[in-house]
Amino acid sequence: MFRSSLRRIIPNISKVNVASRCSIRPLQQSLFVSSAKSFSTSKVWSNSSGLVDADLKSTLARELGYEKDEGEVEASEEMKEYMEKLPFKIIDKAGEDEVKLVRTFGNETIQVTFSIKDLEIPPESTVPEGEEVDESAIPNHPVRTTIDITKDGAGTMTFEAVIDDGYFNIEMASYYKDSKLAIEDSSEAEWKRHALYGGPVFQDLDEGLQVLFERYIEERGITTDLALFIPNYIQYKEQKEYMKWLENVHDFVKA
Repeated sequence: MFRSSLRRIIPNISKVNVASRCSIRPLQQSLFVSSAKSFSTSKVWSNSSGLVDADLKSTLARELGYEKDEGEVEASEEMKEYMEKLPFKIIDKAGEDEVKLVRTFGNETIQVTFSIKDLEIPPESTVPEGEEVDESAIPNHPVRTTIDITKDGAGTMTFEAVIDDGYFNIEMASYYKDSKLAIEDSSEAEWKRHALYGGPVFQDLDEGLQVLFERYIEERGITTDLALFIPNYIQYKEQKEYMKWLENVHDFVKA
């Protein structure tokens, strides 16, 4: 039911208007050109507030107003229905770019991690007036994910995978005896992981073994439906975070 509908699950979000984000006018070049002959103090440095503050504040307000006019940022009914049936708990903290999906499966804890930094919006194509957009021709953009499967006392299997065209394409399958090291999100843990053998390149494994690993993660909910859901959720979250960013920056400049 969801495989086709999820591709355009949130039409208002899926066409995040990048062009509108590029409408902020560049600062006048003259403000950045200093005289090669003189370093005398000018009004720019003696004023109690910047000369560009008013323009920046009004432009941010205009951009925020434009985004609000586009409509409230919320998930579509199809997305809400899918999330209700999703076996994973969504851990999404406001202001953070990383999202985690967590569930239990028998004696295992499964965690899927992805980031809105992976969002790439294709440039808007020019479509002749009166013609419909062929949504099937819109290119998909890969999303990197990390899938951690942990068993108490037995360590963690970590799969590095890229979501592309509705599939999880595994690039690496690693095993860590120390589950804390496998999952911990710190620069020290990252450095230690890089020092360990992470396993062979997935495509170099025997084809039969590759298929079994793919079926292994699929049985745990890492399915095509999830691969279609995650890019849509990324766009939904990114738009929410962008709106909040506009508000915060506007209020900072205004203060």
